[in-house]
Amino acid sequence: RITALKRQIKASPEAVELRLDLAETYRRRANQQAEGSDGRAADLAASAAAYETYVKRLARTKGTKAEVKAAERLQVEALLDLAKVYLTMGDYKSVTNVYGRLTALRPGNAGFFYVMGRVAITADDTDTALLAFGRYLELAPDSPEAEQVRKWVAENTSGGTGQ
Repeated sequence: RITALKRQIKASPEAVELRLDLAETYRRRANQQAEGSDGRAADLAASAAAYETYVKRLARTKGTKAEVKAAERLQVEALLDLAKVYLTMGDYKSVTNVYGRLTALRPGNAGFFYVMGRVAITADDTDTALLAFGRYLELAPDSPEAEQVRKWVAENTSGGTGQ
């Protein structure tokens, strides 16, 4: 299946949907392999690369407002899938970067900022977590997680003084 998709992509390089199909095929194959195996790691990396290419191609979409909006929705879906791939790989820095791209596409989505902050903590990126959580608290000050987030921000700002 992968060989056939690569052939189709080579024959029709602008067929964006084939890149998504390739990314998903690699991801499915990776999930069937033993955790920690070289084959799984290689397939996850290939899946991530295919998702990245797919998203880049979607970002270049021209056309009517509706067509551009549809491409943007597909970008969000693909970036969420890409984040899952990077998460499976344990690449928290890349997950954080993907959520940065998601927040650029959906700046009003508090959930994206929250996840970005949580993953940034795991990636040992306190500065990014502070920025993400700051925006999260602006968007969702009364959310169930807000108090916990405020506490973390206070503990990690200016020596824990919250100033």
